[in-house]
Amino acid sequence: MSIVAIQDALEDLINTTLPTYIKLSDAVDIADNPNVYLSKGFATSIGSATREQKELCNGLFIARSFAVILTNTYNPDLDAQTRKDLEQALVVDQTALMLALEGNRALNGTCTNAVYVSDNGIEYIVDEQYQKQYIGIVSDINIQYIERV
Repeated sequence: MSIVAIQDALEDLINTTLPTYIKLSDAVDIADNPNVYLSKGFATSIGSATREQKELCNGLFIARSFAVILTNTYNPDLDAQTRKDLEQALVVDQTALMLALEGNRALNGTCTNAVYVSDNGIEYIVDEQYQKQYIGIVSDINIQYIERV
């Protein structure tokens, strides 16, 4: 399958699992997105790949890393419980997405295996221009697929 079909299937899974999230326009520099999209936003980014040493006729077996980014608004003036609630809600959403991935590891037949590997934990994102802050979490997903010659 093509990498385009795989990324589309991953984003479809996110849209289905987290319907209140909006796709971010910039997956590389999260703070570079319009502010409205950082409230419950998501993005996917294609990462590095390695060729797996498996014998295939007319194809390459590839393992590629994808980043899945989830964001939400954050106000630094909030009390400790509200901050904790926002952080926990983001992790709950991320966990729901990883469980959905676990239940659809072939991403509707676009790959041979897709698994959650790790995440970076909650990060704080500061938008200096608009003086707003956001929280985000980036998950590393390993996707194995075959590219046919």
